[in-house]
Amino acid sequence: MNNPAVQGECWFRATVRWAVMVEGRGLRDWEEAVYLFQSEDYDSAFQRALAIGEGGQSGGAEQTDYCPHPASQF
Repeated sequence: MNNPAVQGECWFRATVRWAVMVEGRGLRDWEEAVYLFQSEDYDSAFQRALAIGEGGQSGGAEQTDYCPHPASQF
């Protein structure tokens, strides 16, 4: 089953871990997610993984900062 729309693309997996920081209190929690996606090559997949990680940052009711962890894997 070859789909011509995705020929030449490979599957990639990115594991992203965020440190949930609360201003004035420090580290509150860790969040982790695994993403599967297709890309043409390693460099474009790496850029996509960075964009996914940045897009996963969100604030809650309190002032929080989500910091990508250096142990995130691509």
